[in-house]
Amino acid sequence: MHNIKKIPLFTALRYAPKNLLQILGLSCMSNTFFYAFFAYMPDYLSHYANLSSHQAFWIQSLFLTIMLFLVPLAGVFGDRWGRKKVLIIATSSIVLFTLPCFYLVNVQNVGLIMLSLMIATLISSLEQGSRTALLVEICPVDIRYSGISVAYNLGAAIFGGTCPLIMMTLIQMYTPIAPAYYIILTGGIGLLTTLTLSNHLQKDFSLTTLQTNEVENDTASETPGFSCNSGAG
Repeated sequence: MHNIKKIPLFTALRYAPKNLLQILGLSCMSNTFFYAFFAYMPDYLSHYANLSSHQAFWIQSLFLTIMLFLVPLAGVFGDRWGRKKVLIIATSSIVLFTLPCFYLVNVQNVGLIMLSLMIATLISSLEQGSRTALLVEICPVDIRYSGISVAYNLGAAIFGGTCPLIMMTLIQMYTPIAPAYYIILTGGIGLLTTLTLSNHLQKDFSLTTLQTNEVENDTASETPGFSCNSGAG
């Protein structure tokens, strides 16, 4: 039986700040990419891709429907090949393919717009299928509800909530392609965050396990056998 903390949020901030930052980093990447391509995109298409609002919303609805079937499939891939590996592929794809996707949209050809959004749908589905389970495995079980809800939703509010505003501002200041670089930046944050995750995450580990591992690592680093001066006359 796990010992649920009386004030789990304060406990999380004190004993698991790295875990909360990892969740925040994944939320930054995930929400920015999703809001850019599936929340703001209909407005973007109607203004810069020569589509009517009606056409833009139908295209959005089509790819959101496709995503309903792709996300569970991506979850299966994560279970089979490892969620961290799948998330590395997804975040790397955000960095590599966001700019080409924006260029395809701005060609103002319906076929290329569909191709661009299909690529974005595949990337977002791949990311969602693994990221959701990873959030659970990142956070110790005795602070999990508070840790995930605060860290993830803080990222959703800061990065997802402001994404349309930031995109519109970048377009007005620079070009319709400019938002791609902001999305690439947040994708890079997601990639770096993913690389910091342990290769052996456990869904039922607790703060006690986390603290024990830290003590063991500190002890190992202080053991004479590990010292650069060990054996010195």
